[in-house]
Amino acid sequence: MARFIPLSIFVLLVGLLWKTLHADPMEVPSARIGLQSPAFQLSTVEDPNRLVTESFLEGNVTVLHVWSSWCTTCRETHQLWMEFSKQPSLRLVGLNYFDTLGDAQEWLSSQGNPFELTLFDSKGDLGLDFGIQGTPETFIIDKKGIVRYRHKGPMDRSEWQEQVYPFVQHLDQES
Repeated sequence: MARFIPLSIFVLLVGLLWKTLHADPMEVPSARIGLQSPAFQLSTVEDPNRLVTESFLEGNVTVLHVWSSWCTTCRETHQLWMEFSKQPSLRLVGLNYFDTLGDAQEWLSSQGNPFELTLFDSKGDLGLDFGIQGTPETFIIDKKGIVRYRHKGPMDRSEWQEQVYPFVQHLDQES
């Protein structure tokens, strides 16, 4: 029995090494999953005089899409978000991250606005509270304001149709 202990340790170490070598080094799980949305009070891009708090994210399932006018990937995928926004019963909220109000307003004016509203996070504080690593990122927040999902990077049509929107619909059906 004692001679199997070194073999067991060796097998365990090989398994751990194998898993580590095949892991995505850029993938960092969100510390926000399962937690309440961070507290905030921000104006909106559409109406800088309107202040919105975290309570706005409660009561409905919300897809929060983090974007910036300077983000090339955001620009490349914006038309998909215009498409996604037409899904029935979808509450899509933007979070404009580390941007200027003029640039964000120009972006939405020229590219189209798929969002119910866009939170203006000029200093990036709310983005940092969500734990974002860059734009674009997307979060799904349930009716109670709990962050349930994070997608890092651009969203493509198949991910949306096969994973994200069905999860939104599932959460929407929960009481």
